[in-house]
Formats: sequence, structure tokens, C-alpha cells
Amino acid sequence: MSKVWAIFNTLQILTLMPLMAITLPGNVQKMYSEFDKIANLEFIPKDKIYEFIFGEPPVKVGNAQLKDLVLEKAGFSKDDLLKSIFLVVVAFITMALLIVLIVFINKKYFHRFHEKVKKIFI
Repeated sequence: MSKVWAIFNTLQILTLMPLMAITLPGNVQKMYSEFDKIANLEFIPKDKIYEFIFGEPPVKVGNAQLKDLVLEKAGFSKDDLLKSIFLVVVAFITMALLIVLIVFINKKYFHRFHEKVKKIFI
């Protein structure tokens, strides 16, 4: 298994070689592009696998549209995001009000409570 990982590590190093500031001959550039395809597993037909698993071909769209499609396919919509944000804001405001209420009660009644505790334990 370690030899397999060594091969992958070597492929990673080889695919990063063109990033160095050196000029390479055309045949070496072609070799590096082929290594890049192997390192990115481009020899596996991803579209056919996707179609076999999901029953439909993958949708080729931009990133923003793809994000919306993925959320839609998962059962979410933009309204769900707004509802979630609203619930977070309501929860935050509720927690803030509870903290303010606890601090107010603590300041007002702390001395009485402290005296009662003192009488019980002392």
C-alpha cells in the first residue's frame, strides 16, 4: 500500500513541475499534461458514472446556478435560508433579552438572596 501512495505522491510532484519558472520543450509539456490527467483521474468517465448512479446526465451550468440546483435537489430553497436566518436572529434576540433580564434580577435581588443564603449556611 505504501508503494501506491508513493506513486500518488510522485504524480503530485510531477504535476506541479510546470509551475516552476522554467521553460519546457513541447514534448515535456505534453507528458506533464498527460500526468495531470492521470493525477486528476480524468481517465474515469465521470459523466457515465453520474448517469448510472443518479439516472440522469449531469447538468453543465455555472457555479451560482449549480449551487441553487444542488440545494433544490436536496429539498431546500432560498426561502428556507431566509427562514433559517430569521430563526437565528429571533433566537439571538431572545437570548440577549434573557441575559439582560438575568443581570437586572441579579442586581436587584442579589442582596436579599445573599442574606438568606448566609442565614442558612452560617
